[in-house]
Amino acid sequence: MLVAQKSYLETYSHNEEYHKKNKNKKKSKKLSKDITTLLLISILFVIGFVIVFRYTALTELASTVNKQKTYLSGLEKTRSQLKTEVLVDLNTVDDIAKNKLAMDRPYSYQIQYVNVSNDNNVPKVADNSISELNIVKKMSKVVEFFY
Repeated sequence: MLVAQKSYLETYSHNEEYHKKNKNKKKSKKLSKDITTLLLISILFVIGFVIVFRYTALTELASTVNKQKTYLSGLEKTRSQLKTEVLVDLNTVDDIAKNKLAMDRPYSYQIQYVNVSNDNNVPKVADNSISELNIVKKMSKVVEFFY
């Protein structure tokens, strides 16, 4: 019986160590499975957050584009109104010139064309102090006139 008891204790202690190792393996497997699941959930959350953020940015840009289009259409409407006002004003001026002032359009022989180039043919004054001196003299004459 002593041998059987010894053999039972060895088997039992061996089984107990096996169960402890098995439990540790199950715990580590469960822990790694939990970490993997948590990691996947975190990745899905980040992906969802990025998608929502981008959607919000796109919606904001679309709103800005619509506001700019509305503003542009308002400006185009104002521009067309101003064009019609200018045309009406020109027609009114033409009508007044012909009817009330008895003006006619010039004939081709009455029109003289002037060539205006970028060159300035007016001689420049070399010294600005001379022109300023002349202005001061003229101003003093005006002041003397009033006194």
